Amino acid sequence: MSGAAGSQTSSITTQEPRSYLERGSAHYRQQLISSLSDVSGLAGGAALQRSRALDWKKVLSVATENARAAGVESRFKTLVGSAFDVLWGSDYDLVLLTNFLHHFDRDTCVSLLARSKDALTPTGRCLAVDFVPNQDRVSPPLPAAFSFMMLGSTPEGDAYTAAEFADMGRAAGFPRVTVKPLPPTSQSIIDFQQS
Repeated sequence: MSGAAGSQTSSITTQEPRSYLERGSAHYRQQLISSLSDVSGLAGGAALQRSRALDWKKVLSVATENARAAGVESRFKTLVGSAFDVLWGSDYDLVLLTNFLHHFDRDTCVSLLARSKDALTPTGRCLAVDFVPNQDRVSPPLPAAFSFMMLGSTPEGDAYTAAEFADMGRAAGFPRVTVKPLPPTSQSIIDFQQS
């Protein structure tokens, strides 16, 4: 689970992070490099020099197929089980929490963000992809309506506003949190930064 020294820039093949990174600065892109922990297991390791996905066995079998198809299977490892129970490891440059935090209440999200912070290098980041309604919680339509999906399909999930993500990030030890839309999708990327 250790990050590799002498990082080099690679691209992330999932659409959401790539869209954000392509619009980001060269400096930012160069920071997302050597080691990745994908807690939702969706990226399939197609990102960096080394990556590790944490999810249930059936999800990881699909992620492993994606890694094999992308030609990066040798750099892709899996951790089977619950993100609440499995040891994530350490020294990651990047932890991805894609379409994950909305399943849980605020305190559980803070706990997951704190676990991701503990798994990062001192300059590492945690990126989440999620539906983020405006502060009024009724716009834009899809992120606002997503709250109702979470109400009906999870014990305590929600679609959190940018201010709520910032509050959760600070509570987990991330002093800087930025939220940016990911057009053409209705989702946003939430960047939890340590400095």
